Amino acid sequence: MKKLILLVAVLVFSGCEEEADAINILGYTSTGDVLDPTTWEGTDNLDDDKSWQFDFWNYNGNLMWRFQNTCENQCMGSPYTLNTNVTPNEIDFNVNIDCFDESYWGETLKGIIEIETVTYSGQIYFSGLTIAISEPGSDSRPSSFSDTDAYRVWDLDYVDINDPFYQDDFLVVDCDEDNDLSDEAECGGENESNVGVCAASGCGDGDALFDPIGYRFYNPSQTVYDSPTECSGSSETNDVSSSIDYYWEFTADGINTNSFNSAAYEYEYCVFGSSLYIYYIQEYQFIEDQEIGTIYTMTSDSTYHIQYEASCAYCCHETEEECNANASWEAWRHCRISYWEGE
Repeated sequence: MKKLILLVAVLVFSGCEEEADAINILGYTSTGDVLDPTTWEGTDNLDDDKSWQFDFWNYNGNLMWRFQNTCENQCMGSPYTLNTNVTPNEIDFNVNIDCFDESYWGETLKGIIEIETVTYSGQIYFSGLTIAISEPGSDSRPSSFSDTDAYRVWDLDYVDINDPFYQDDFLVVDCDEDNDLSDEAECGGENESNVGVCAASGCGDGDALFDPIGYRFYNPSQTVYDSPTECSGSSETNDVSSSIDYYWEFTADGINTNSFNSAAYEYEYCVFGSSLYIYYIQEYQFIEDQEIGTIYTMTSDSTYHIQYEASCAYCCHETEEECNANASWEAWRHCRISYWEGE
């Protein structure tokens, strides 16, 4: 499940009042609520090794809330009700949009909240947040933040997501880039985080079955399947025509190539099992450098191929009809296998 919202805000305020012109959220309407919009991260008393993220915002004036763990298991709803006229401050969460824990669904979580601030040069800034709730379905409200009095207590730190050095690295890395975190090892799945973007030094496990060193590979042909969605059934193999014969030449020191971005990046490669991984390092100014690569399947020292699933070359449409209609041209790409041969 992808994040449902993008929160971009500057939370610099005086007397706990936000600067309305600093908010840039889709559907945002100023509500005057002290938590709207903010993001917080920390742990709770049930498992201090597990991290949680709290988000508060509004959509068209409707106050929204969500908490999620690093595996994107979340609960969320609307509205939340904050009462700062009593001590401790009270907060109620309506769980009516989504929740991975069925015991929370449809309930109103009654809680208390403490908003911590610090003052610098006369300005007040958020620093921490403590939230305590009673057990889901209970009509009572905790009277203190002690875990003997409350069912669940979160101890959270404020996250300034508009800081130019902020990195959104809360969620577990989707190593195989399938938009599903549940299959990652850290989330209880079988993916041991040694594939795709998480492969150590660009490579997975296993000794190389083939060696491309000494070969210069060209892409002479590709097979295109007739089915608009499946990589099976009838197909047609055609020569690849291009004004430039792109190549990859493998040496003991790396790769020589005339790829269109060869001047910008220094390519590396490695072989594990029958997989050939070609990659480069993308450098960024404010965030960690990222390894970007492609995995091919080798069938001999001098041959490899890659299979591309059916997709739309125009944005994000999921069917051939929708893709071509919105693009006004034949933008749907059928499943295809691209073959490379070495000389």
